[in-house]
Amino acid sequence: MISKPLAARAAALAVLSGLVLTACHSTNVEATPENPYALKDSSKLTVCADMPYAPFEFMNAQREITGFDMELADAIAADLKVEKDVIVTPFEQIQSASALNANDCDVAISSISMTDARKTKMAFSTPYYSDNLGLMVPKSSPVKNLAEAKKVKIGVVAGTTGADFAEEKGVDATIFKDTGTLIQGLQSGQVHGAIGNRSVLGYTAGEGSPLHFIEEYETGETLGIALKKGNEPLLKAVNESLKRYESSGRLAESKKRWFGAGS
Repeated sequence: MISKPLAARAAALAVLSGLVLTACHSTNVEATPENPYALKDSSKLTVCADMPYAPFEFMNAQREITGFDMELADAIAADLKVEKDVIVTPFEQIQSASALNANDCDVAISSISMTDARKTKMAFSTPYYSDNLGLMVPKSSPVKNLAEAKKVKIGVVAGTTGADFAEEKGVDATIFKDTGTLIQGLQSGQVHGAIGNRSVLGYTAGEGSPLHFIEEYETGETLGIALKKGNEPLLKAVNESLKRYESSGRLAESKKRWFGAGS
C-alpha cells in the first residue's frame, strides 16, 4: 500500500503531467493581427508528412527532406512569408486528422487523397494532383489481372486508398508500413503483387526494375492539402498560393521533374 505522503505526491505529479500534455496538445490557436493564419508558430508553416513516400516526400542523400510535396510546401511557406518546418508523422495520424486536431501541425501535405470519409474530419485545399491505383507484379509473374491476384499474396500500405481498394475487391492483403518495405517484400517474394498509387509504386521500383504494372484502376483520386476544420484564413491563403503555383508554371515543372514527361 502507498503511504499517504507518497500517494499525494504521485497524485500531484499526475496532475502536473496532465497539464503538460494538455499544453503540448492545445488546439486553441486563433488568428490575430500578429498571426493572421492562426499558425501553431507564427514564424513557421508546420507541415505533417509521412516519410519515406518518394517521390512526394523523402530524405535525400544530403539528409534533406525533398520531393514533389515538399516543393509545394516551400512555395506556400514563401507566399505566407514564413519558414517551413516538417514534422514526420505516421500516415494514420494524418488521414484520421488526429495530428491536425492535436495541433501538431498547421497543414498535412503527404499525398493525401481527398476521400468523402476524410472530408468529414478535415478541410481540404483545391486539388493539386490526380493519380490512379495500379497492380504491380514481377515481370516473370503468371498473374495477369486482379482476379488472378486474389489467389496469391498481395501487399498494400496501411491506411492508403490502395488498402481500401484491395478490401473492397475482396483481396486478402498483407499490410506494410510504407512503400519502401512493400517493394522490398515484392522483390523478395514475401508477396507476389502490390496495389497502390502508380506514381509512388513506379517511382520506388525505379527504372529498369523487374517489376511492372499489369492493370491500372481509374479511381478519380485527387490529392489535396489537409487543414484543421475552421481555419478559413489559412485555407484561403493556401488556395491562393496553389493558384499562383499552377499559373506560374512551377507546378507543371515540378510534376515533370518528379513524375516524368508524361505526368
